[in-house]
Amino acid sequence: MKKILLIASGGDAPGINDFIYHLWQSFSTKDIEFHYSPYGARSLWKNDIKKIDVKNINYLLDIPTSIIGCGRFPEIVGNEEILAQTIENAKQFEHVVLLGGNGSYELAKTLSRNGVNISFVPLTVDNDVDYTIQTLGFSTALNTVVESINRIYYSVNAHGYVSLVEIMGRNCPDLTELSLKLSHADLAVTNNPLKTPKEFAKEVKKIYDEKGTATILVMEKMKYSIQEYADEISKFGIPTRPNILGHIQRGGRTTVGDKILAYEFAKAIQKSIRKHESIATGKNIKIKLEK
Repeated sequence: MKKILLIASGGDAPGINDFIYHLWQSFSTKDIEFHYSPYGARSLWKNDIKKIDVKNINYLLDIPTSIIGCGRFPEIVGNEEILAQTIENAKQFEHVVLLGGNGSYELAKTLSRNGVNISFVPLTVDNDVDYTIQTLGFSTALNTVVESINRIYYSVNAHGYVSLVEIMGRNCPDLTELSLKLSHADLAVTNNPLKTPKEFAKEVKKIYDEKGTATILVMEKMKYSIQEYADEISKFGIPTRPNILGHIQRGGRTTVGDKILAYEFAKAIQKSIRKHESIATGKNIKIKLEK
């Protein structure tokens, strides 16, 4: 009986359960046991591993959020003792499937170099994995964000104030920039280029003076917070409301685009497991991980 370990390393993202469904369906459960690490790589380090037991696997297609848990584990970076124990525990399994963003990709490469049979799936709403043009979960997050922005926009128009909407992305501006193009938002500030609250407030004032209202997007985790931008705009006497979408961005109903990606990624990973290959899959791309 081969044992496969699934790890969602980092934040949750829609489409993960579709991926699990298609991977599960591609194997006979008589030959394969699927296990998971409930708090990401941290649980692997602690050897806190659980067996996946889905009696009615079809229901996975209706749930956007991870049934195998998830979690970040920054402590593993630069800590040789933690890394060594994590590697040892990972080698209990025939194959490890690691899902996550750019930090998780680096971890997958490290584990592969240390003899772990592992494959990586780019799963993140941030779209921050450099080798692929689109990560699993990004399409759904974008759809949810655009819908949320437009709802806020109509309310803002009725009340005549400025609304700042904070968008996820960590260090990648894709979600904010595409949301600006696809929604009714008027302006966005990201880290590319970064603008000070004072500089940006002047641009917002011009829009407000013309329209009597404005919907503004602010990328998260920049040098300046959404509140700092709001405070600077308020100095012009403009009524300003910050809105943080937060986990709403992770919980939308999975789009067809993400469902297709989940299917394609699952088929690629299924092949890598059967061939004992360590790969990183992506949209129309497959990269072999260094051994």
